[in-house]
Amino acid sequence: MKTEFSSSNISHIKDCILSLFWKKEDLHDFFSKSGCPSRLLPMKKDLREMKRFEIVDSVFNRLNATADKGTAIIRHMVFDLSEWDYFDPYYFEELKQLNRDIAETNIKKVKKINDSYNKKIKEAKENKKKVQHPNIASIQEIQNEYRGLFKKTDRNGKLITSQDRGYYLENLIMKIAKRENLQVTRPFKIKGEQIDGDLKFEGEHYLVEAKWHDKQTASNDLYQFAYKTEGKLYGRGLFISINGFSTESVEALTIGKAVRTILIDGTDFMHVVEGRISFSELLDYKIKAAQTAGLIYYDAVMQKSKIQ
Repeated sequence: MKTEFSSSNISHIKDCILSLFWKKEDLHDFFSKSGCPSRLLPMKKDLREMKRFEIVDSVFNRLNATADKGTAIIRHMVFDLSEWDYFDPYYFEELKQLNRDIAETNIKKVKKINDSYNKKIKEAKENKKKVQHPNIASIQEIQNEYRGLFKKTDRNGKLITSQDRGYYLENLIMKIAKRENLQVTRPFKIKGEQIDGDLKFEGEHYLVEAKWHDKQTASNDLYQFAYKTEGKLYGRGLFISINGFSTESVEALTIGKAVRTILIDGTDFMHVVEGRISFSELLDYKIKAAQTAGLIYYDAVMQKSKIQ
């Protein structure tokens, strides 16, 4: 689905913005609060030399030059403008620099743009559901199942044991991986070793182990998993512990050793389940941190927010 806004839509959005803000600083603040990064905004010290329409044009031109044509940020603007209900009495009534009738007409136009965009997004989601393989779990199913595990219940609300919860967690990870078209296998054993699973990411195979302990995962569990990966050709591993890892265990696994294991905790996993970051993105950030800086326990979501 084409998500960029048309030139006519952009024109209506610009008109709406100019009809609501008279002060150049207010225009600047609106763009900033809509999520426009400072690098795409004119310097405040330069505003005095610019006309109002030039400020607006410069921002949209810079947005258009970005990878997504500024779609995400413009989407935020459109939502804010469609809900706008404040008309500064100083500029609308006292100075009469702005006209409320014109502003309200422009808001209605932007609201139609917002409604049309939402309709397209909804239709795209519905079409995706229609072609989705029946064996692929929906994100809602994954969210409900994960939330239930905190209460020690399965997808049907039936109570489960702590040991069973670990099994369900492993299964949930595989469902998420399948949703993102990552090659996965079911749990298997090798010479008495229990390996929870395997997935393929960017051409590399990763052994996966998941734990749901009541405490942080200690060094012994990490050592055992590291031993499994070291015994394989170019072995790599993903160790998922919902309650995180002790500082000592992380240090013991990295100091003076080759980095082959990536650590994921419950906070990381919650961000994936809630859709703040995809599982593939999470792996990409964490693997790069391990490869470039030797960091195996890395906050990938924070890094993504910095980049955005």
